[in-house]
Amino acid sequence: NGLQNPWRGKTLRSGILSDNTSPYNILIGSDYYGLNADYLNYVEQVTGIHFFLSGYNSPQALQQALKMQQIDLIFGLPENQLPKGVWASKPYYVSPLRVLRSRQNARQIMVNSQGSEIAISKMTGMQAYSRIRKLTANITSFDNNLQAIYSLLNGKSDYMIADEAS
Repeated sequence: NGLQNPWRGKTLRSGILSDNTSPYNILIGSDYYGLNADYLNYVEQVTGIHFFLSGYNSPQALQQALKMQQIDLIFGLPENQLPKGVWASKPYYVSPLRVLRSRQNARQIMVNSQGSEIAISKMTGMQAYSRIRKLTANITSFDNNLQAIYSLLNGKSDYMIADEAS
């Protein structure tokens, strides 16, 4: 006798952020691609669970939908944006981090100094925000890596921390 899987054939209503954050979320029309889509597809194949995805434009909208029981779970929300009382599993995919610094920045400060200004994209923040927060409170989170690199090159940040995948 095999093990019974009570979830096989059931549908979970899952909320996701509906922004294009390659390589994690790639939305083209109503099609969902990227690392997160691959992961959900794998879970679906292994467990028999079906996912019904609904996109939301902000973490706050996702949390409100969960509270109103419009969705059963939130998928792909950065750990640093979880409200009190909501828990998440560790990210299934962790990419090596890179620390970048502009050669034009003459300020003598180390990345782990309390006064250092750190720029990160929200996708990098999904896996590294809490670790970086232990180094300094001066973290600026940007929607994407391009905005974070501009902050570094324009001298508004001392360092940029990026993950290799994005």
